[in-house]
Amino acid sequence: MSSISIFTIATNRYFEYWKNMVVSADKYLFLFDEVTFHVFTNFDSNLFENELKRVKIVFHLVPDLKWPQATLYRYKYIYEYGTNLESDYFAHIDADMLIVPHNSKPISGLLKEEDVGLVMHPGYWRVNFPERVFFYLKNFKYLLKDILLIIKYGSFGTWCKNRNSKAFVKRSDRKKYFCGAVWFGKKDAILELANELSKLTDLDIELNSIPAWNDESYLNYWATKNKFKNLNPAFCYDENYKNLEYLNPKIIALDKNKL
Repeated sequence: MSSISIFTIATNRYFEYWKNMVVSADKYLFLFDEVTFHVFTNFDSNLFENELKRVKIVFHLVPDLKWPQATLYRYKYIYEYGTNLESDYFAHIDADMLIVPHNSKPISGLLKEEDVGLVMHPGYWRVNFPERVFFYLKNFKYLLKDILLIIKYGSFGTWCKNRNSKAFVKRSDRKKYFCGAVWFGKKDAILELANELSKLTDLDIELNSIPAWNDESYLNYWATKNKFKNLNPAFCYDENYKNLEYLNPKIIALDKNKL
């Protein structure tokens, strides 16, 4: 059995989303591992902890973070607080996610030989050929959207095109695009990733060159230069995307407009 530390920034209204996510994780997430949630929040409350049967919680008080600091500082916090933890694996999960019943596997079984696992962005994942042809025939708007994406970015995704940003990825390196909501890996590998991207974030803040998609842009910059396990969007399933109908969800991204 491995130990996993899961990090989330959950300030203001996102704290309520996070509480629901943890309750669902207690039932369904990494059932064969020891799980501890580390939440960076401006709330000092563990009243609901008695509802949990399996996972543990550690609270870290942080300032009342506004957008985009609430998402940009994740690498900084993970590196600073994670350095002194003894967990075998680290993970990041956004506050506004929900774990659903699925065939749970140990985290080591998901990663296999790789040190880091990234999840393909649900909006830009497409089923392989020949099934993709039938998908486009049924959903012609997706074909038009994909053509426009390739013209604009050179690939699926919303890549950082700002050459002044440290998250900039040249067109020829834009391959598969990953989400910033869920990612995980071995402790040392995640600490190295978080330290590198924290430094790049600080440089962009100083130069006022923050990429449009914030932390996700830095993660995709990292993905173009490193090896990792490529996971499908079952780990970041969005019920609004027809392209995901081929997958069985494990982690769902909440539609906050419906809450």
